[in-house]
Amino acid sequence: MSELPAVLLVDDREENLLALRAVLEPLPCRLVSASSGEEALKALLLQDFAVVLLDVQMPNMDGFETAELIKGRERTRTLPIIFVTAISKEREHVFRGYSTGAVDYVFKPYEPEILRSKVAVFLELEAKSRAAARSEAILRAAFEDAPIGMARLDLEGRVDEANRALAALLGQRPADLRDRLFDELIHPDDLAARPPGPAFEFEARLLVARGEPVPCLVSGSRARVGAGMADVIVVQVQDPRERRRAEAELAER
Repeated sequence: MSELPAVLLVDDREENLLALRAVLEPLPCRLVSASSGEEALKALLLQDFAVVLLDVQMPNMDGFETAELIKGRERTRTLPIIFVTAISKEREHVFRGYSTGAVDYVFKPYEPEILRSKVAVFLELEAKSRAAARSEAILRAAFEDAPIGMARLDLEGRVDEANRALAALLGQRPADLRDRLFDELIHPDDLAARPPGPAFEFEARLLVARGEPVPCLVSGSRARVGAGMADVIVVQVQDPRERRRAEAELAER
């Protein structure tokens, strides 16, 4: 499917849909038309949209009812809705439009440039949301699939999240490590070697589920997340045994 964001146009009159398409075609988006509220709800089950332009006066299910159903679904609860109508200018109708969760209420005849600019704002927001989600997905994959053990701790030293490599090293599942103090995973005799403060690097033996403790190089640093979120401590755990075996084999050769 195209990477362009989609805009859903909902109106029971074909000439109105054609007019909306003519206004919005210059924008970098895909335009999807629906001739009823029922058809719009079906379209929303099949794909995501950046914004919905919704007529108020439609037979069977009007725009207000359609908007309420859109906002009642978990998947589309935050979807922006712009009402576009030639009538229903009464204050109570406008109030009802906004009370259903609409972000704007546009009356016909509308200025094409103004309507286009309103839709362009939501297309830009959608593009930024996609970029942020992609960036977050890349960072999560880099964390989870890292070849060395990694964990994210709160400032009290409890594990918020551990990756698969660390869990495998300890013979446990990532979920089993959550909410545990990271210091509990280190041999008590080695805790004294840990430098004070949120930034540290030291050699320690990690306690595994079965077998002897594993000697590792443990390092950590404080990450300032920002955006009103609490700082975290990112810990890396390197198992030096494989490297030492490789060095020993190389020296023997």
